[in-house]
Amino acid sequence: MESQIPSNTSAAAGGQIPGPPKEMKRFLGGFPTATLDVPITSVFFLCFALLGYLHITTYKANAKRGHKFLLSSLMFDFCMVRVTTCIFRILWAFIGLQAPGIILVANVFQNGGAVVIFAVNLFFAQRLVRAMHPSIGWHPAFSRYSFFLIWTCPIVTVINIIAVSVSFMVPSQEMTAEAVLKVGACWNMMLVGTPLLWLFLACAKPGPPPENFGTGDFRFKTTLLVFSASVMTVGAAVRLTISTNRMAPDELFSKATLYTTQFILELLTVAAYAFFRIDQIYHIPNGSSGPGDYSANKRPTPRLRTRYEIETEIRKLGIRYEILASKKGGKLGPLLAMLYPASEEFPTPWSEKTLPDVPQESEYAALPPRPRRVYESSEFSGEIGAALNLTPNGVRVLQHLGFDFERARAVQMLNWDTVNGIDLGKIVSQDLSAATDIFGAPFYSVHRVDLHNELMRLADASEPEDSGAGTEVDEAPGGIELHLGSRVARVDAQEGKMEFVDGKVKHADLIVGADGLRSVVREAVLQDADDPPVLQATGQSAFRFLIPTEDLKQTPAGQDLLAWKSSGACLLADTKLIDKERHIMWYPCRAGMIQNFVGIHPTEDTVPSSDADQEVREQMLKQFGHFDAKIVRILEFARDAKCWPLFSMKPLSSWTCGKAVLIGDAAHPMLPFGGQGANQAIEDGGVLGRVLKGVDDLTILSERLAHFSKLRLRRASRVQILSSVRANQEGLVRDKLSPYMETGVTGKSTRWAGQLGHRQ
Repeated sequence: MESQIPSNTSAAAGGQIPGPPKEMKRFLGGFPTATLDVPITSVFFLCFALLGYLHITTYKANAKRGHKFLLSSLMFDFCMVRVTTCIFRILWAFIGLQAPGIILVANVFQNGGAVVIFAVNLFFAQRLVRAMHPSIGWHPAFSRYSFFLIWTCPIVTVINIIAVSVSFMVPSQEMTAEAVLKVGACWNMMLVGTPLLWLFLACAKPGPPPENFGTGDFRFKTTLLVFSASVMTVGAAVRLTISTNRMAPDELFSKATLYTTQFILELLTVAAYAFFRIDQIYHIPNGSSGPGDYSANKRPTPRLRTRYEIETEIRKLGIRYEILASKKGGKLGPLLAMLYPASEEFPTPWSEKTLPDVPQESEYAALPPRPRRVYESSEFSGEIGAALNLTPNGVRVLQHLGFDFERARAVQMLNWDTVNGIDLGKIVSQDLSAATDIFGAPFYSVHRVDLHNELMRLADASEPEDSGAGTEVDEAPGGIELHLGSRVARVDAQEGKMEFVDGKVKHADLIVGADGLRSVVREAVLQDADDPPVLQATGQSAFRFLIPTEDLKQTPAGQDLLAWKSSGACLLADTKLIDKERHIMWYPCRAGMIQNFVGIHPTEDTVPSSDADQEVREQMLKQFGHFDAKIVRILEFARDAKCWPLFSMKPLSSWTCGKAVLIGDAAHPMLPFGGQGANQAIEDGGVLGRVLKGVDDLTILSERLAHFSKLRLRRASRVQILSSVRANQEGLVRDKLSPYMETGVTGKSTRWAGQLGHRQ
């Protein structure tokens, strides 16, 4: 900070500032004149006043909405400092020599205002670092360091003001005051350059995808801050040079230097911040205190509307619609609507219906009294399989079926943490406790066997008796016949015929193909297709294993990890792998008695057999051996681990043919990103059960199956495509989603939350 004071003045006995000195030190901008400086300074006065008005107006408008962006108020404060600077510089041009105090005040404001922008930039840099590297940005040491620098801004400014005043008023202390001013100029130079240093280091260090906040692209946030810090650095460098080198060339003290390196560059920063709305692009939710808070949904819960209010508003649109109401919800139950602004694609067989994906248990009585049989290729000889996630869209269907989540020992997921698998630093944490309010149902995890057992209980499924002559005895139509070890070899969709590997042949009015990834029924449905989709290797594989919680507690690593981990789901990410996916998913099931682990990783050249436990364990250690030592110890402890390569497939154009229909992975095989494989299969079953309700005339079966396809194919295809990418990367598949958007409906979300919140 340049003192710019008379060189040979002394204080009068009464403390009055003496008259104009005979000699004056050089100072930035020189003596203002009425003919040159007053017009120029007046223009700057108007510009800063206008920008200050824009910033304070924005601040007040936001404050009324509960969005208190205090940094807009700081920008207003800076503009007012510059307005005051201009006023005193104009006064100096007319009466400065008769009132040296005006010279002092003008220089104090001229050199002290920029520090306000330094503080604002430090706030922005802190937010960007926290978004890019949460484990560093939210570390207590970094938080204390950044706030220390921010608080030094006003402290150093006050010290500089005191030093300038002492130098002006007490000539005997001039050398000491100037030494203080040099230190202050160096400190300000450090403050203005710190955001650039932080951003450089943050960009150079590999890390997870940045947690975006506010509005706009993350790169633009960084670019805007780099621009502001860079132009402010120029002005700080000029002030530092003047303070430390009194013999600098005269050009450095000229009016042109003042107006270009100070006022104009400051105007550019203030104008850029006003034009690009820093209150929006750098906004973070109130109360943010840890990883994940910047992007958290903090919107208040909207007021619930009555059915009458909803229908009244819809009728005003003048478009065709259908109301989807829940039988069990009562007046406060979910009420959803399907709107068709410009679509004639969907027939409307019912003016009002209950949710099409929620068949009631009592509805089975309306079906024709024919035996319903399930042919399962496996023997279910033991507790095979692992756990899975039940997201709200799947949970709602199961709730309407009467599924008992407590009997199934499901675990409610109240949070979803993403951490760095290498050092266990938290990256982001998503609160799922409000899922019921937002989506209509909570998140659960459940063991696959427990899910099957509860579904079989609801369906009253049992194995049929044998007549003794090798033939089956038809059960009463109230239950479901479950035939284990019945592997289908071939299907004739037109005839409704199934041929088994043991030579048996069965006929059915309807064949529901839920036979998974390598579906035999799918081959029959697509038999006449011109270019049927085929399974394609993704280059990714997945391993799975389960560990009893009590067994995990017996190991030191397990004890530490169970104490460290939250009760919900935890994704351990490999932050060093960029072009492919490598992570471990960990969550409990079976009432917390079992811990489920799933590891996604690039496929090795040699894929181990799914039964080769030792080979799978060796591959896990090869893929994740660089993870935290405790995680590696868990992998070494794993038993009965299985490994499968992951495949993808383009969405099918049709799920039905003749007397056959596809559901689940047979219809839409999905990758595990998003956890929608099982949930979309549950949706399929719910909708199919609804559209087949009361069908006792086989001549309308094809019509009902066509309606099933219209209700399900587009939605499931969108989710299938989205399952190929991780969350926040949906833009990579936007073009692939376009053919499966509803006709006449625009603006549908391509993000996971948007797709799962949508109801057909």
